[in-house]
Amino acid sequence: MSEILGEYRQGDDWSILLTFKIDGVAQDIIDHVFTFTLVEDWDEPPVLQVVHTVPEFHGIEGICLIKIPHELTAQVEAGKYYWDIQQTTPSGQINTVLPQPEQYKDRFVVRPDATDND
Repeated sequence: MSEILGEYRQGDDWSILLTFKIDGVAQDIIDHVFTFTLVEDWDEPPVLQVVHTVPEFHGIEGICLIKIPHELTAQVEAGKYYWDIQQTTPSGQINTVLPQPEQYKDRFVVRPDATDND
């Protein structure tokens, strides 16, 4: 199980909440782009990749909410995946914000779903 993100269920709506503060002060992340990626192995193509641009009403408060709809998560097989979240600033600077380098082996766990809602 991911110590950072926990476990998720295949076919559910997933939400990942990130907050950016320095010394308790929210950082302006308006129009920053966040990319969440799952891979089976580091040299494999993504199993899932979601790109989210932070809107003004969240960005001014330093909040990024990445929503991944059930239509996409239903396509992810149950298992353990390597993952990361990259931030691209409006000026084009790219930073991997999670996981931290010492946690790069942290695995994102997807559990099977017994209910078929199709």
